[in-house]
Amino acid sequence: MLVLVLVAALFQDSAERGIGVQGKRADLSGLEGTYGRRHALVVGIDAYADAAFPDLTYAVADARAVAKLLVESYGFAPDDVRLLLDSGATRAALERALEDWACDRGRVAADDLFLVFFAGHGITRDLGARGNRGYLIPVDGTSERDGAPRWSSLIGMNDMEDVSEAMPAKHALFLLDCCFGGLAVTRAAPPIAAGLTSRARQIISAGTAEQTVLDTGVGGHSVFTGALLGGLSGDADLDRDGVVSFGELYNHVGHEVERRTEERQTPLQGYFPDHEGGNVALFPPGHVPSHMSAADRLKRLERTAEQRLIELERLADYVLLLKLEELADALWPQIPEMVPRYRDWLSRARELVAHRPLHEEALRRVRQETYLSQVVAGLVVEREGTEPDWDRAEPQQQWRYETLFDLLASLDRMIRLIEEVEARLEGVAWIAERTIESREAQWSWAGAIESIASPERCPMYGGLELSPQMGLVPIGRDPLSGLWEFAHAQTGEIAQRDPETGGLVMREETGLVFVLIPEGSFLMGAQRTDADGSNHDPRAQDDEGPVHEVEISPFFLSKYEMTQGQWSRFRFENPASWNPEKVPDELNLSHPVESVSWVDCAETVLRLGLEIPSEAQWEYACRAGTVSVFSWPANAAMENYANLADENYRETWIDVRYWEDVDDGFVFHAPVGSLLPNPFGLHDVHGNVWEWCRDGYDPEFYARSPARDPLCKPDAHSHVFRGGSFDGHAAYARSAERAPVTPEDRDFALGLRPARAIED
Repeated sequence: MLVLVLVAALFQDSAERGIGVQGKRADLSGLEGTYGRRHALVVGIDAYADAAFPDLTYAVADARAVAKLLVESYGFAPDDVRLLLDSGATRAALERALEDWACDRGRVAADDLFLVFFAGHGITRDLGARGNRGYLIPVDGTSERDGAPRWSSLIGMNDMEDVSEAMPAKHALFLLDCCFGGLAVTRAAPPIAAGLTSRARQIISAGTAEQTVLDTGVGGHSVFTGALLGGLSGDADLDRDGVVSFGELYNHVGHEVERRTEERQTPLQGYFPDHEGGNVALFPPGHVPSHMSAADRLKRLERTAEQRLIELERLADYVLLLKLEELADALWPQIPEMVPRYRDWLSRARELVAHRPLHEEALRRVRQETYLSQVVAGLVVEREGTEPDWDRAEPQQQWRYETLFDLLASLDRMIRLIEEVEARLEGVAWIAERTIESREAQWSWAGAIESIASPERCPMYGGLELSPQMGLVPIGRDPLSGLWEFAHAQTGEIAQRDPETGGLVMREETGLVFVLIPEGSFLMGAQRTDADGSNHDPRAQDDEGPVHEVEISPFFLSKYEMTQGQWSRFRFENPASWNPEKVPDELNLSHPVESVSWVDCAETVLRLGLEIPSEAQWEYACRAGTVSVFSWPANAAMENYANLADENYRETWIDVRYWEDVDDGFVFHAPVGSLLPNPFGLHDVHGNVWEWCRDGYDPEFYARSPARDPLCKPDAHSHVFRGGSFDGHAAYARSAERAPVTPEDRDFALGLRPARAIED
């Protein structure tokens, strides 16, 4: 989203921020004769006629606020401020205002100040060898059929350059609140000697062409305009002489925008070619700059001991802020029981953010104190750069500045975090309505509960009495396994059944699907001998035995491995190494997510109200009533059930040591559900990607496990993963195979199959 703001007024001596030796302080004693009249063209556009240019939120509010400030604080007569908003800001209206009014020598005299503020869309055009050119987009700007701008309907910076040359006003500044790299300007530093008497044509842009400039910010304004309004309201006046120079304004706006955007948006400054070295400044009419010495002005800033104590106590907000950020990470999952905690957190966070103006004032004071103290000490020349030399500041000054700066940056993050927690709170009501409270949900749950509890219809559940489960939507019984399946509302669209086969159709937008796994007992593990005939496996490892019986309570387990689409919709990133951006012709978001650590998975499932399955749950579901090495039928073709390292894989990856003499049709991991399921209706329990288990790895796990739902305590050094993968041979995909790795490790063949406990 691009927002543009042009303001004509204030300018600096240097194209660089910070301190640099520029010369002695300019003489401002004759300010009363600096300008004749002060004129302003103020434009704000939120609602564009062409859908190719998205509507904005704060552009009109920005324009109104600037116009109000100019009249109330800087002596602009209301009749000399022309305000064009939304439908009034057409190309023709803007051209008339710029060419007829701004360039009318009968209205605008040679000693006048002209200010233009434009809040709306801007765009940069690549002209090849001729460089870039920026354009302002009026409300009636149009686009071509392919969505590209129709350049003839816009106002180019070459047109603005012509206006600048024709404008009789002595001083004018253009401030652009946009990612706008096509300025038709020079960026050479002008000479300083001309000061307030020479022609000034200067520009500040809110960001570079490569940066995204935000339309939103603190206080109902864009980030740039918010900083601009604060600077013009006095925050930029570091030397406390009552005059805001261009240098002061640029330094203030630059620092504030970078801080509020965490340096993702970097304001720049430039000059039109007809700039002659003038130095514009804003001040109230009749204002006479203070001739007090820097020492006297510093003395006026000194605080009492009580005021210093209050500021120090206020810095305790930083500790509270860090605590609230930590607590926000624990405000999961989105369930009704969390609502009181959400509301308590929001109350405390909003109260903390309300202190922001106090911290802004404290930051302004420490900058002023440091600057003036360095002037008194002879460390900097007054007005040379209107910014303290922080490398030579006193340690206490540095500490106050850095702490306040970090605190304000954190408060900006807190504002965004408040919006996120508010969305989580609203999400609780949405999830409840969609999954258990709506008439459709109640009807679906009534049918599912009755079916599951019926020994005749679902004997495998043994009369299980289930209550509605918030977050899940019943989608019916699998036609092959007979087990009930449920959609998870938070992770995507509800899976639909193929009308011909009755099987589920998995798309990139589909959310998780959970199978209600019935209770039961099974023989866990494997052994190389077949003395007692149980779980015989010639490739069994020592840490897979002894084979023992385990009872499992009913639980929910994902029918498929978690997909890249499901993960990225909730975490707003796709961590997978093999993803659609890397291999667009072969991969899509229905492939399993991988390259996720156990820590990543544990955090994600916690936020979703889910969990990582235990080893016992995983193996019970994988075997699905079988005691053989694999859960597919003995006479079945391996390639129909498991995506493993095969002939196709070997031909693609030359350095493969072991592979299966089959072709499953996939070089990478396959879209979930591509191969046949096991008897519980679970896909890809063998191959595709390895799957994390909840347990820590213990080589003597089986010998020390309790008889029911065994869980060993998580080991600090490793966790277990199961199931094999597309880059391994069949031995690694056995039902009993288990392998350890540290919980922070990530691998391109290691993913997740979430589980969920049954709620009472």
